[in-house]
Amino acid sequence: MEWQLSLRWRLMLTYVLLIVVGFGGLALLAGQQISKGVMDDFQNYLNVEALLVASALHESVEGIHEYGAGENEVVLALMALSAQTDAHLTLLDKEGDAWLDSSGNVPPGDFSQMPEVQAAKSNQVIHELRNNEQEIPTLYTAASVTDNNQILAIVRLSVPAAGIRNEIMRRWLTLASGVGVMSVLSLLASLWLSSSLTRPLSELRESALKVAAGDLSQRLHETRTDEIGQVASAFNYMADEVQSMLNEQRAFASNASHELRTPLTTIALRTELLLDAPLDESESR
Repeated sequence: MEWQLSLRWRLMLTYVLLIVVGFGGLALLAGQQISKGVMDDFQNYLNVEALLVASALHESVEGIHEYGAGENEVVLALMALSAQTDAHLTLLDKEGDAWLDSSGNVPPGDFSQMPEVQAAKSNQVIHELRNNEQEIPTLYTAASVTDNNQILAIVRLSVPAAGIRNEIMRRWLTLASGVGVMSVLSLLASLWLSSSLTRPLSELRESALKVAAGDLSQRLHETRTDEIGQVASAFNYMADEVQSMLNEQRAFASNASHELRTPLTTIALRTELLLDAPLDESESR
């Protein structure tokens, strides 16, 4: 029993290690790729949104520069676009100073040296992840509002990184759930496989012990065609041969006893006669 349990647990340990290393490694690699893909997709989406917002603001910003239109129209447009994109919008002048804001309150500070603003001045769109004034991780991007290749203003978008991190976490949980289900199924399959390998060995051991104790009627079921089935077939062949040899020995002993019984009986009778009857010397000879 100790050997059987030892073999079973060695098999189980091997399966568990394969599952942990295989599924765990694949899940980690897939999770990293998913996280990178989600982040890249969101950043690309944010860059495209910046360009669309800049295009949507072109007419109203141009009206202020060329016709002296009021800023209320731009503020309303910023608020509407902010609601559509779920982003905080800040409109900067061409120098990078805060001009208008979707919240209605122009934030203080100099934005001209921000990487996304510097890129927008060169008609490029990049994204930047850093903490905002409240030390909250935030994604930033910016795009220029142009007219005839002249920069009229720069619109900056900012989105808290918590949303994208929550999405990444949700993807990780989905992946972990899938790996967990596959691991459980694999463990069940390994339990079945180890049991299918060790149960016939246990039956072979019990049958061998009974044969050793004198029960030569023990036979194993030959229902398998693999190596274990071949071992069962060899065991049955061995038991048949042993039983055949013992039968031959019993037959030989019976025949020998029968063949020796008559002469031995004659010898015994004559010996008794010699010992008991008063015979002369010639009759004794």
